[in-house]
Order: sequence, then C-alpha cells, then structure tokens
Amino acid sequence: MKPPLSDGDTSAVTTLAGHYLETFVGHSLEALLAPVSPAPPAGLPLRNSAIYGEIREARREDDASLPQGAWQYDLKRADWARVTALAGDTLARQSKDLQLAVWLLEAQINLHGFHALAPCLTLLEQLCERYWDSLHPQADDGDLDYRGNLFRWLNDKLLPLLRQVQLTHAGREPELSWSDWELAGREEHGGHGQGTAEFLAALYATPSQECELARAALAGSLRALDTLQASLDRHFAGEAPGLGAMRALLLEIENLLEGELAKRGHRVEEYLPAGQPESDAPLPAAPPAPRGEAILDREQAYANLARSAEYLLRLEPHSPVPYLVRRAIDWGRLNTVELYQELFVRMNGQISIFDLLGLKREEEQ
Repeated sequence: MKPPLSDGDTSAVTTLAGHYLETFVGHSLEALLAPVSPAPPAGLPLRNSAIYGEIREARREDDASLPQGAWQYDLKRADWARVTALAGDTLARQSKDLQLAVWLLEAQINLHGFHALAPCLTLLEQLCERYWDSLHPQADDGDLDYRGNLFRWLNDKLLPLLRQVQLTHAGREPELSWSDWELAGREEHGGHGQGTAEFLAALYATPSQECELARAALAGSLRALDTLQASLDRHFAGEAPGLGAMRALLLEIENLLEGELAKRGHRVEEYLPAGQPESDAPLPAAPPAPRGEAILDREQAYANLARSAEYLLRLEPHSPVPYLVRRAIDWGRLNTVELYQELFVRMNGQISIFDLLGLKREEEQ
C-alpha cells in the first residue's frame, strides 16, 4: 500500500491535475471548481435538461457484436470528445454535478487511458469537499442513494473499460491490454496456447519510458482513488460506497508494470500524467534494487520466481528451465483440490514434458 499523501504530495497532485484538465478538457481544475454564481454557488440541477440528453446521445454507441439482419447500417460510435466538451463546459459554467464529472471521467479514459484517472478522480474528490451541501444531485431529505449509486457505477462499470486500456507499445497490431493478459493466463492454465509468453514478449518490446509513464499514472491514480475514498467515508457517515474493485484492478496492473521495470533497473516514484509540461523528457532511472533482500511473504516469493523465469527466458530461450518455473508458479496458485484435479484427473498422474513446457504434441496441432 502506498503511504498517505503529505500536504506537499496533495499540492503536487492538484497541480498536475490542473495541467492535465486544462490541456485535455479545456478548463483548469480551479475553473471547474469555481462557483457558478454567488447564490447558489453550485448552480441549478440539470438532471432532466437538454444538456443531459445531448451527453447521453454523444455517449451512445451501437454494439458491433449484434447481428444487423437484412438491414445493414453504419454503426454509431460514441463521440468522447463531444462528451468531454459538453461535460467540462457545463461543470465550469452552469452546475457542479457529480454525474457530469463521472461522464467526464469515462470520456477521458476512452481518450487518454490511465493518464486521465488521477486528474478526474481529483476533480470528483474536490467537488465533494467544496460543494457537498449544495452539490448535484441534491441529497433530498438526507437521502444519499443517488450520489452513492454514481460512485458504485464508477467502481463497477468502468472496470471493463480499464481492462481494455493499451499497455504495450511494441509496434504490433493490435497492441495488448490487461484484458489480453487475463485471457492469456486463462488459456495457458487450460493448456491452450502460449498467450502469456506472447504478452510478455510484447511488454518486453515496449520502451521503458512508456512503461514508466503508465506505471506513474497508475500510482497517481491509486493515490487519488484513496483520497476520494477517504472523502466519501467522511461524507457518507459509515455508508460510503466502496471503490475497492477499481483499486484492486489498478494495483494489479501497476504491479505488472512495476515488475517489468524492476527487471530493467527502473523505478518510478512520481505521478507524471499526460499533459504535464515536463512529461516529454525521459525519466531518470533509479539504481537497481539490491540483491539478496529478505523475502517477506508468499506473494513476494512467487513474484521473484516469475521475474527469474522471465529473465531466464530472455537469456536462454531454448532452455526448459524458465517454462518449468512458470509451471511451478501456476501450480502454486492452486489449492489442494485443484492441484489434485490437475495432476491426477486431467493428467492421469502422468506428467508429460509437453504439458510442463506448455507445448502441444504434433497430433494435437
């Protein structure tokens, strides 16, 4: 877990959020948070207004997986740039509205991936801190369900979108995402293909600066998410919506990138989102982590094994050793029943070298 933000850290996060929002939304953080009018400072409710309808229409897109039947037509695509413009302008000039801020977050993730998270989460947190009593949607008679449901939606419905954010920059088509990593793991565990090796090869081919920037954005996002959660805990008085699912996903992705960077001798400590003026400059590499450090828990032990296997795979690609280590790691994730099913039911108690190496026999190909 990351340490809590100090006052200096909070100021830096706010400054960086301001740079990002001004660059990609067209309004600085302060402009988005400035009172709309002296009374009421949060403006008027817009829930049933024309602007809500325009944003909903801009967000709408057809499902390309559904059959069109005899009538072929052009599929509608969401216009995330328009969602950004409408939500940003309305927040700045007409109404301090959590729904608009959530839509803005969704649009920016679609446009700019992980780099959008910390700035837009900071905006949500600051809206809660500055305007809680007058913020829209209003808490009628103290009923906070509508506000809470917005954050529950964020914690649930944005996860598939985050899983699709591009992780690799290997010059291949298509590039790969966390969703591809999860799929590769499931396929490999089921004995099909070598998707994990393909993903790791694409990640290995990704320039260090791209990994550093993505990992830094994720680190900043986790900090911003924790700050937002703390704000919700205060304002909802023990009934706050949780953001744990999003946090767990972001942490998993950060750990993957952190492991890749550690193998290269890099470590990123700062949050440097897209839109920061200095973000084009290469980040300085930290010295390699000292060897021989104590293993603190089971997860660290398996992570060290995984890093060793990946290193050996690059060093000795024709050796069976890294594949054997990977198979041992896979077995380490299984409980006793699952391991019995794997070894004695699926393999009939006969462990094949092909299975150990994740390869297919000629007759299976």
